[in-house]
Order: sequence, then C-alpha cells, then structure tokens
Amino acid sequence: MKKFTNFFILLIFLFICSCNVESSENSWPFSQDKKYKAIKINKDGVHYKIINANDNKEMFTTWARYKDPNDVKSGMFSYLNNSEKTPVFLAAYHYSHIGDVTFIGVWDIPTGKLIRWVKADGYIRNLSWVLDKFKK
Repeated sequence: MKKFTNFFILLIFLFICSCNVESSENSWPFSQDKKYKAIKINKDGVHYKIINANDNKEMFTTWARYKDPNDVKSGMFSYLNNSEKTPVFLAAYHYSHIGDVTFIGVWDIPTGKLIRWVKADGYIRNLSWVLDKFKK
C-alpha cells in the first residue's frame, strides 16, 4: 500500500510540474517582481485578467484585436525597453480566418492602457521577441 501511495504522490507531482512548463516559459502567472498576476478568464480562457498581487484588485482585462470569437493563446510579463520603470503585459490572439496571423497586444500595467498591437505571421506563442520591435 505504501508503494502505491508513493507512486500516486509521484504522479501528482509530475502532473503539477508539467502544468507549470508554460507558466515558467512565459513568465506568468506572476510578474518578475511578484507585484502582478495574470489569470485566464471566461469559460475557455478567452482573456487575461491582470491583478495587483498585493491586494487582489483587478487592474484590467486584455482583449482581442478583433471582435471575432477568439481566445488568448499566451501571455507574458515584461518591461518596456528593459526598463523596470514601465511594466507591461503581452497577450497573443491568433486569427486563422484572416490569413493565419497573431496579433500581440502590449498593455501598460499601471494604467491598463493598450500601448500597441504587433502583428506576426503564423501561430505565435513565444512572445519574448515582441518588445524588440519597440526599439526600431
């Protein structure tokens, strides 16, 4: 019985670790400074709700580029121009019906304002390159 219990605990541990692979890869659900967290909301994870981690108050919710039914594919906390003065959140929404493109929104976290949309060809989940576009 003890072997079965240990095996069951190991399986649960491996399952939890595998669920967190995307989280660590995309730097969420918490920002690097642990001030903010992102939670997928709605039935199928349609958008991200950005929350102040200190008081659990909602700051803003991301939205898709177009009103067509869509769900967010990935998200990432970062800083604009690698400066800790401007924390941002990026959220990717893919559109196969308009030519297989992904629109990545970049939101200013303190204000909740959308800074800009970045368009990329294909189904994009890795967002680490997006902020380099601001340097051009």
